[in-house]
Amino acid sequence: MSRYPPRRPRQSSSDSDCDFVRPSPKRLNTKSYSVPIQPSQSIMSEPNSDQNVSTNDLYKLMMSIKQNQDSLRTSLEQRMTNMETKFTHEISKGIQSLKDEMSMEFANVDNKIRTLENKMLKYESDLHVKNTTQSAINENSSQHKLVFKNITHDTSDMESLKAYVNGVLNAIGLDFNVVDVQKIGDNEAIELDGYKWIGCNRRILSNKAWRGSGGIGFLIKNCILDNFDVDILDNSRDDILWINLKCKHDQNFMLYLCVCYLQPERSSRGNIAQEFYDHLLSQVYLYSSHNPVLICGDFNGRIGNSQDLTDSIGTLPERCYIDSVKNAFGVFLLEFLNDSNCSMLNGRGDSSKDNFTYVSPIGKSVVDYMITPHASLTKFYDFEVKLVSDLLIDHNIEVHPNSRVPDHSVLQCSFDYSEYRNYTSPQVAKTPIYENNCVKSVRRKYDVTKIPNDIFKSERCVRCLDKVVDSLLDRHNIEQRINSIYETLLNAIHDEMDNVLDYKDLGQSTHKRKRRNTKPYWNNELRNLLREVNIAEKDYLRYQGDRRTKTKRREIFKIKRRQFDKRLRQEERKYTAQRLNRIKSINQGNPKEFWREISKLGPGKTSTNIDSVNMDDGSVSHDPSEILQRWKEEYSKLFSSDNTKVDSEFVEQLQNLNSQLEREYENLPVNQTYVDNTSTSELNEPISLDETKRALMSLKNGKAVGIDNLPNEILKSDVLSKTLHELFNVCFSYGIVPDPCKAFDSVNHTILWNKLLAVGVYGNMYKVIRCLYSKLQSAVRLSPTMFTEWFSVDSGVRQGDNLAPTLFALFIDELVPLINGLCCGALIGDDMISCLLYADDLVLISGTVDGLQNQLNALNDWTKTQLMNVNTEKTKIMHIRKTTKDRTQFTFRLGDNIVAFVNKYRYLGLTLSEHIDYNVSVSELVSAGSRSLGSLISKFFNMGNMDYDIFTKIYENTVIPVLDYASGVWGAKQYDNIERLHYRAIRTFLGVGKTTPIPAILADMGWHPVFIHNQCNVVRLWCRLMNMPGHRICRKVFVWDREMSRRYRNTWFNSAKTLLDRCNLSHLTENDSAISTRFILDSVKSKLVADFKDKWFNEINSMPKLRTYKHLKTDFFAEPYVQKHLTRTQRSAIARIRCGTFPLEVERGRYRNIPIEQRVCKMCNTGSIEDEQHFILYCDRYSVLRNKLFTSISPDPAYPLRINELPPNAALNELLSNNNNKSIANFILDCDRIRREII
Repeated sequence: MSRYPPRRPRQSSSDSDCDFVRPSPKRLNTKSYSVPIQPSQSIMSEPNSDQNVSTNDLYKLMMSIKQNQDSLRTSLEQRMTNMETKFTHEISKGIQSLKDEMSMEFANVDNKIRTLENKMLKYESDLHVKNTTQSAINENSSQHKLVFKNITHDTSDMESLKAYVNGVLNAIGLDFNVVDVQKIGDNEAIELDGYKWIGCNRRILSNKAWRGSGGIGFLIKNCILDNFDVDILDNSRDDILWINLKCKHDQNFMLYLCVCYLQPERSSRGNIAQEFYDHLLSQVYLYSSHNPVLICGDFNGRIGNSQDLTDSIGTLPERCYIDSVKNAFGVFLLEFLNDSNCSMLNGRGDSSKDNFTYVSPIGKSVVDYMITPHASLTKFYDFEVKLVSDLLIDHNIEVHPNSRVPDHSVLQCSFDYSEYRNYTSPQVAKTPIYENNCVKSVRRKYDVTKIPNDIFKSERCVRCLDKVVDSLLDRHNIEQRINSIYETLLNAIHDEMDNVLDYKDLGQSTHKRKRRNTKPYWNNELRNLLREVNIAEKDYLRYQGDRRTKTKRREIFKIKRRQFDKRLRQEERKYTAQRLNRIKSINQGNPKEFWREISKLGPGKTSTNIDSVNMDDGSVSHDPSEILQRWKEEYSKLFSSDNTKVDSEFVEQLQNLNSQLEREYENLPVNQTYVDNTSTSELNEPISLDETKRALMSLKNGKAVGIDNLPNEILKSDVLSKTLHELFNVCFSYGIVPDPCKAFDSVNHTILWNKLLAVGVYGNMYKVIRCLYSKLQSAVRLSPTMFTEWFSVDSGVRQGDNLAPTLFALFIDELVPLINGLCCGALIGDDMISCLLYADDLVLISGTVDGLQNQLNALNDWTKTQLMNVNTEKTKIMHIRKTTKDRTQFTFRLGDNIVAFVNKYRYLGLTLSEHIDYNVSVSELVSAGSRSLGSLISKFFNMGNMDYDIFTKIYENTVIPVLDYASGVWGAKQYDNIERLHYRAIRTFLGVGKTTPIPAILADMGWHPVFIHNQCNVVRLWCRLMNMPGHRICRKVFVWDREMSRRYRNTWFNSAKTLLDRCNLSHLTENDSAISTRFILDSVKSKLVADFKDKWFNEINSMPKLRTYKHLKTDFFAEPYVQKHLTRTQRSAIARIRCGTFPLEVERGRYRNIPIEQRVCKMCNTGSIEDEQHFILYCDRYSVLRNKLFTSISPDPAYPLRINELPPNAALNELLSNNNNKSIANFILDCDRIRREII
């Protein structure tokens, strides 16, 4: 049968009624195609007119003709199909050849365009330099307003919502508008004239949401889109949306905006606060490294009077609060702010413009916030909260009769940006490359990972090095020739490095738009597939012909798109797996490479761009010249001595004394001994070749180069050691130092030279040190390409120099005896401690106010004579006392400045309070540890599927050391806030909520509480103090504390003794003999772990929620499903089933006070209680999935029967402890998906 219906035959032009036209042959490619006809099947059969033709004969003839016609049509269609296939292939080959030719032409054109762009950019840059800086700033600077609105849409009329939003926009005049609509249709959008809507509606809908489940988004003014490109960065969650605004005129400027909505605490969707903030935290770490970030949202969290800044951030103002209530979600918000180094705009603007963000008949609160990182806080200003009622009255905004007035206020702020980075100054834009070519290529970076063995052995290089050595051996007029000799050496080394090493020149940025492959798995195959998708899409969209061909082109486009998406997912999974396997492989064998790979998972290095400076008159300048000059002046003052505070006669006497000492030391023999009977010959004897080699080999690899651009790996070459040895000896013997940057005239460090001479340092050592500091110059780098001019430094020591700590110690060596000589310290037994000195941190200690004031006076007098300044802003007084005693009212002064009191102070990383309350110290450590955990969480989500071993290793090496800091002092007591942070890390990895029982997650993870480690540190410190020599201050304090323990109970020694008594080691506290630290620590840890396990076992048997868990877990160890390579979703499914928090009726009924016997399964008609056993083993609704599960676990057909014969607890234990954890997890997830679709 033909697939086409019979058609009426077309008549010929002749008079015959039964003649049919034969199809004419079609001409294709000059070839003729015809259809052969069998002779026995005549198409034309003309009956004899003399014969009688019956109806049957005519019918037969007609049927014969019809069959021949159908056969002919079928044959023709087959021929046409064959021809179409053949010519499609030939045409495709021709198109592909044409594409290749066009690609080559496009590449040539791109190169020409790129060359023209470079020329144009260079011309624009030169032209920009000629313009005045202020006019450039005025033209490029811009200010924009941004608003956040939380809208409750209570009517099905979308137009009323649009009318309200449009009224607000017209009233305020905003550029960026962040919108959170709580009830909006699934596919609805807020489309307004003059604005573009970029939104995300909730994809996972609630069964009870008959009007839609809400959405979030941005309304951006069209004029902004003329200057910015907008991209959606992340919308993987329904309640968080990130966009990126990239300036079209300056690709270096980008702004990241985020809108989010956290459902209330008792929402029907469950408590997802921890998961919400973990996801948001990982994104903040990812996006806030280089550019400003602003997060707007309804967090449903009230933080009361709590501050969002830690004490370590002292430059930002504290926020003022109007809502004094604090709820549980507010605690989550504060933890997020601390972990992400962010703060809120709320409460930091004009107090008259601040208000409650939620106002309704049931109450008022502050739950909507604008949040930004600390570094970006100054870029946002004019924060204001406007009540909706005020907007409606002031601007006559109409509200739909069926809608109520929104109860969330409008949050508004402004931000500005400056294109100062386009400014290019001839004297500051380049990294220092000097005209005399002394520093050949400071911006050239060499690859020193593959240094050939024959480097510096070429004939030309050997001749140059020999010439340098000969020049050094010729000591005639060496002081004047040392710079040219050093220049020759640098040229020889750099020429050889250019010839044998790979390098790249890090030149000036042209601000050219660069294509960056943000995905590391992007490759040429994906690029070609995407190009094919693009071509197919254009072919489909541009075709205006028949519908059949257009449908075919659409199918081709869909196929190409699916191929690209599939390959993209494959490459992404492949890259993730390779990265994970690589990190696993180097976890044990190569720790340095392991941590380098781990560091790549987190945020990149923060790029600090200084675009403004505060002037003396209080104004703010964006002029780059003024910025550079201001920074230069301030640093120049910092490194210059203030001679106005010292009698000039004293300075002159000191200089004369130095000259006299220099002359006397010059006349002494080299081996002469001085006051301390220490020979100076070792200091002044020539440097040996072995000493030079040892010094060169001690240099660390991978360090930044100096101004001469010589990597340490190059300096370690054996060929250079002889040359460098001769150079060092010449410098040491003559007291000269090469000056690669042609420094200014010598400056004076008069007092430092006097200190050196006073302790007997003279001769060659004295000369070379003095030469080093006589030509000391500095410059301030504000960005990789912006430097201030060089300025002289006549005070201080070189930052980062190995000699600097020794020189500083010599400089302040006489301060400690001066303070101790006052006898105003605190008595510790028979000793008096007046001060503690660590580097440049000085603590004065006194038992009386008069004694402390005398110490301050002595310090002030000494700093004046030594031309030093004390940082009065960091100098504070803390009165350590009991809580029942008031603080002293005495006013302490340091010179003319009043020293302020504080109630806590950070010393050497540990915060101490005035009442010695270690809760304050631990809170600060928890705050820092929380930030470290936030970084780990960011890496955890960035990696995609971090396994147990890597997560544990990173946690133990980045978070635990922070929480453990100085725990030997305060760790005898257990602190809940430390343990909560510990539990949070476990919940993040397992993917469980905050209501999951702590004993269960600790045991499944195999992690002991932190307090066990802290108490072990207390014992470790006790062992160290017991073995410490008696002359050490720590040992003296320990002995004094032990004596005080006889009279007072609350002492550190008593805490340590109680801990040892509990571990059956009380006999160790009764003698002073040396002890074995390792034996004691092992004994203490074993006892503490055993006690904890006993407590844990009792807890899991007493908690009703662990009704199933207590039958599954009998010992404390990391479960196989935790250690196996599962996704976080799969791990979460198993963990929630085991820990009793899976949303089954037996668990959900607890919160609705439903009797246990009424918490029956709604998926089947058995009337059984829906607990974990029924859900996994017996519910009929999941029988098909359960059979597939049994088949995947064991091919034995009798396996399901064996499972069913076991008792329920044993059967569940058999399944959940099976090694095929992935199949178990997928079964639970599939069953839960079916369950959520029905219930």
